[in-house]
Amino acid sequence: MDKKLPYLPVCAILQPTPEAVITEDLDITPALVPYNRDAKGLIPVQISNVSTRTVTISPKALLCELQPVTVETIQTTSEEHRDLRYLEDIPVGISTEDLTAEQLMKGKDLICKFDDVFSKDDLDIGHSRLVKHRIEVTDGIPFRQRHRRIPPSMIDEVRSHLQQLLAAGIIYGNPTHHGRPM
Repeated sequence: MDKKLPYLPVCAILQPTPEAVITEDLDITPALVPYNRDAKGLIPVQISNVSTRTVTISPKALLCELQPVTVETIQTTSEEHRDLRYLEDIPVGISTEDLTAEQLMKGKDLICKFDDVFSKDDLDIGHSRLVKHRIEVTDGIPFRQRHRRIPPSMIDEVRSHLQQLLAAGIIYGNPTHHGRPM
């Protein structure tokens, strides 16, 4: 008697794979997706062409891989966010003409309650420890990518932006000889 194994739906990360048959001109955008092995649906894959040339992908080509991940929920209970004195300092970038004072207070209270998910400035990109995943590599040697040229008119702007990212701790220098383009 054949028994079918029960595969439960999982959360998976869609990411590029070294076995992909696509060219270096294409980038796969990593994404978290719900995956159900028994469902016969399609999973959307966002592909970006980083070159100016036309690239053709053959049907049924291997593009990326799915790896199961565990999403953890972290409960935070901070009563200081519930204090309404903080609401006066919150800048609201929406039109308040159609809102009552009560609706505005509720909106500000919601923003204050979840202020850790809102960016404070352009360099406040945040991070998450809710998703844990594993990247399997074939060996310890990093793979190489072709250098992406920066237009000469943008070099100063890119250098300035990289210095801002370094100062904010978003990126860091690589002291090894396995340099990769940023």
